[in-house]
Amino acid sequence: MAADYTLKVRKNYLHVQLPNDYEITPEEIQRQWTEIFDVCKKNNCRRILFEGKTPKRSIKTMDAFQAAVSLADSGLGLSISFCFYNYTPDDISRFFVNVAENRGVRVNFFSNKSDALRWLGISRKKVK
Repeated sequence: MAADYTLKVRKNYLHVQLPNDYEITPEEIQRQWTEIFDVCKKNNCRRILFEGKTPKRSIKTMDAFQAAVSLADSGLGLSISFCFYNYTPDDISRFFVNVAENRGVRVNFFSNKSDALRWLGISRKKVK
């Protein structure tokens, strides 16, 4: 099993730091969403930044669909920025974004943190 991610509530967003050996699986998505939804509800958090190296991904198209639907079903009105260094979004990533956005959740992928934070509406001077 891969090392675990860390969650840190910042002033303007929730920061999810992924370990270098992180692997995205259907089970991990469900576990992670459950924990993140709980933290967001307790802290009135609507913006989330995921950050890390490009994770290994062991999911199929239907898993991406279910993950996006779960975001919408949370009812939290989330905006989620995925910052994966040296990552180029592929068909599954684009499908995930489309499904989420069609259900009212803002999602996007970036390869640098500044762009990811800017998209969330967070300036670098407001971070921390």
